[in-house]
Amino acid sequence: MSTRISRPSKQCGRLVGFANYTYNTAEGGGFGITAAEHSVSLGAVLLKPAGVGGEIGVGLAWARPIREVLDDQYGAEVYWRLLVTPDLWVTPGVQLLWDPMLNPTTDFIAIPQIKFRLFL
Repeated sequence: MSTRISRPSKQCGRLVGFANYTYNTAEGGGFGITAAEHSVSLGAVLLKPAGVGGEIGVGLAWARPIREVLDDQYGAEVYWRLLVTPDLWVTPGVQLLWDPMLNPTTDFIAIPQIKFRLFL
């Protein structure tokens, strides 16, 4: 069983905040939220930073694994989504994980990223 309490984003001017809570009792495969019993994420996004099309965002997360032998996982993400052309987004960023559930032998992982999205 999975229960999700999600508060849609709340916007105040150019600042958007968001939060999400999930409770789960069904352990699934080795990917995603199904490894966590409780998870919380929250963050904020600044729209059109420095007058540039796009957004800068930061998010924080916590998850308690279903398997009690694992440590709680903490995470953070920072990104900048840039509107390069009317049809192309480029999003550099980094994800940081402390005590990752799916890699219990590691205390910390930093995942640099760059994403592209083309609208056709």
